[in-house]
Amino acid sequence: MKVQRFEEYSKSYIDMMSQDFINGILSDNLQEEAKGGTSIWEDLHKKVMNDIGVNFNFIVTFGTGVAAFYPIIDNLVKNMNLNVTVTPLMIVEMTVCAISIVYLEDRKDKLSQTEKNKLTKDIQSELEEFRLQGVYGVVKKLVKVLNSIKSVFNVICKHLGRVIYGFADMFAYTALLIPVMSTLATLVEKYKIDIDTLPGIFLGLGVGISTLISKNFITDFISRLKDRFGFKKKEEEEIKQDLGANDDLSDLKPSIQTFAELSNIKPINDGDTKLENDEDN
Repeated sequence: MKVQRFEEYSKSYIDMMSQDFINGILSDNLQEEAKGGTSIWEDLHKKVMNDIGVNFNFIVTFGTGVAAFYPIIDNLVKNMNLNVTVTPLMIVEMTVCAISIVYLEDRKDKLSQTEKNKLTKDIQSELEEFRLQGVYGVVKKLVKVLNSIKSVFNVICKHLGRVIYGFADMFAYTALLIPVMSTLATLVEKYKIDIDTLPGIFLGLGVGISTLISKNFITDFISRLKDRFGFKKKEEEEIKQDLGANDDLSDLKPSIQTFAELSNIKPINDGDTKLENDEDN
């Protein structure tokens, strides 16, 4: 099956993905699969965290939730058909670097100048290594992927009475994050989504999820999520007002200004999938 561009995904595909997502996130089997799926990446995660600089130690505070990102990133990269071999270790290294870039953007007004300078220097060093390995462009795209994932996660959380402001906020809800990530990884594999198409598809997915909840089984779905993950249930009328196409998914088109500043390249325009100085295409 060929990898499809976002324009080729019809509304029926988005509807199917949305239904698969809702079914998957509450699946008892998925809960167990998610635990097993993240555990195989834990040793690699520990190795990378031991190898990289102390300025990346903030990722340790995110806990085991970080490992939930590796399977989806692995599937996305596999769907790219790159000319270079990307090992599982490289998947972990690239993901950690991309998370660090997003974190730096989120915390730019809260970190001291010294902290920002040290983290920036370490990120730039990592990016140079990826340039030499021929996967620099992949890391650049992962920044958009991570922001897109955060937006889908926020769609679920906002209807459970929570709002995710920054990327790091997701790791406060690891019990929910792991099955969400496992479900998204399954969708990426099933529908052959790649790094270029994911942000646009996840924009549609976020709206599709909300539409299904509001039209079909709002009370049952929210109640089951509340019971399973311990969220406070919102009043039904309040949820209904929040749901639908009016969901704020604007951050599915994140700025990559921070990446541009880190790598000394010109920022790309929204919708542009071509990378300047790309060495992996």
